[in-house]
Amino acid sequence: MQKIPVFKTFGNMVDSIIENLGAAFSMSWPWLLVLFPIRAAGDLFLLWNGVSKLKPTHEDLTQVYSVGLVTGLLTAIIFSSIAVNWHRFILRNEVAEGMQRLRLDGLVWRYFLFVIVIALIMCAIIFGGVFGVTLVSAILYYASNALGILIGVFVGLPLAFLLFGMWARWSVKLVAIAMGNIDYTLSDAWRDTKGNTWRLTGLEFLFGCVLLLIGTVNAGTEFIAAFANSSLVAALAAGVTVLVGWFSTLMGITMLTSIYAFFVEKKQF
Repeated sequence: MQKIPVFKTFGNMVDSIIENLGAAFSMSWPWLLVLFPIRAAGDLFLLWNGVSKLKPTHEDLTQVYSVGLVTGLLTAIIFSSIAVNWHRFILRNEVAEGMQRLRLDGLVWRYFLFVIVIALIMCAIIFGGVFGVTLVSAILYYASNALGILIGVFVGLPLAFLLFGMWARWSVKLVAIAMGNIDYTLSDAWRDTKGNTWRLTGLEFLFGCVLLLIGTVNAGTEFIAAFANSSLVAALAAGVTVLVGWFSTLMGITMLTSIYAFFVEKKQF
């Protein structure tokens, strides 16, 4: 049973991004030009309709959720295309050029589909876990307030962190899709990463800490745009959001590439 080295894998991700950031942008900028007006249109639609994303009224929530759903799905498709090209660049040294940068072939659609599938599996696990922990905590709370709270905290929190490791294990399937290894299943991904759930949870935790720092930039931009109430500021904020989202996604898919390389292609860091 292989044990993935958490810090070495994280370092490999960082090194890959630093060394190839120029290539990543070169292969991604056409999609970023497509994504920017999509994001800007959503934000401007809400702005021109007097909807605040920070404090939407009950009546405005439908518009906020609708815009978020549409832009979110389109963003996921675009980032799936970027991800397929990036996985293949890191593992096969294939450089996407010309219209290949805007690929929307079967690999991309399959990649996008399994992003949704894995997300739905995680949602089902979260719902079941939250329901189970809440039920047990509530029962124990009536017997002993302190015991119920302790169970909720010391059982609920580890389970919440565990979900990140589970996500990473199943997501190895995504890289396999990008490589054209269609026969590689979610079960195969789970089998190959056996015994590494907590290690991958730790890797995801490191990744999450970096995302938290990057997210402050995006959150600050969104906050300024919400209070500025200006079309120009909203458009600029959309541009920042697109770039931050792209870089964050690039980190995530690079990490998945490293995980796949270690478990499936047996590469050592």
